[in-house]
Formats: sequence, structure tokens, C-alpha cells
Amino acid sequence: MLAGTMLAFYYQPTAAEAYRSVTSIVRDVSFGNLLNQVHRWSALLFLVILATRVLRFFFAGLYGRGRELIWMVAVVSFAAAVLGGLGSGAGAVLGGLVLGIAETLSAGYISSAYKDVIAFVLMLAVLFFMPRGLLGGRITERV
Repeated sequence: MLAGTMLAFYYQPTAAEAYRSVTSIVRDVSFGNLLNQVHRWSALLFLVILATRVLRFFFAGLYGRGRELIWMVAVVSFAAAVLGGLGSGAGAVLGGLVLGIAETLSAGYISSAYKDVIAFVLMLAVLFFMPRGLLGGRITERV
């Protein structure tokens, strides 16, 4: 968190200035490249630890015995974030809204037993057809 806070002093979050600000941080700020790499690797380590915990939670069978609600909230939240686009807060909100409407409609028209399957089906469909999510932007690489 400290590296992210230090980077926030120099980062410009606009579409026109984001690339230039990151380049400036890496090249011009003292220890900017180190801060950028520490921030990047810390975020990746956080995701690896999170995935490891989720797998341990699943394979140890800890999602049962009164913890089903926590498990389903985590899975549906992740599906909503993927559905909307992992880098977009508004996309995650939109993904949650779409997911809630789809689950409600499927419970009403198909069967309530398949309500939880809809999250996985929508997440897989979005990952297959729109890998960046509903509001995930196109990444352009500058050379």
C-alpha cells in the first residue's frame, strides 16, 4: 500500500496523461521504477495469495457448515467483477446489476436450482467473447 500511495502522488489518472505519467514516474522520479515494480509485484502476490486461499477454502470443504453464504458472496462478487471488467469500478457495478437481473430471471423462468449456475455461465461467456469485460477498455500499446 505504501508503494501505491507513493505512486499516487505522481500518477495522472486521465486517458491522455496516464501513459506519460507512468513513463515519467519510471524515468524521472527517484526510485520510481523500484516503486512501480514493488507495487506491481505486490498486487500480483496479493492475487496469488487470494487464489490460493480460495482453492484451500474449496478443497478443504470449508464452504459448507454455515459458511455457504460467504462462499456464494465471494464467487458472485468475483463473477460480477469479471463480467464488468476487472479494471473498471463502474463495470463491476454494471456486472453486478446484470448478474442480479440474470439470476432473478433464471430463478423465475427456469428454476431456482440453476440460479447460482448463471453466474458461472455468464462469467465464462464474457471471458470467451469479451475478455476485457463489458466496460473494459481496449488497451493500446505505444511504442
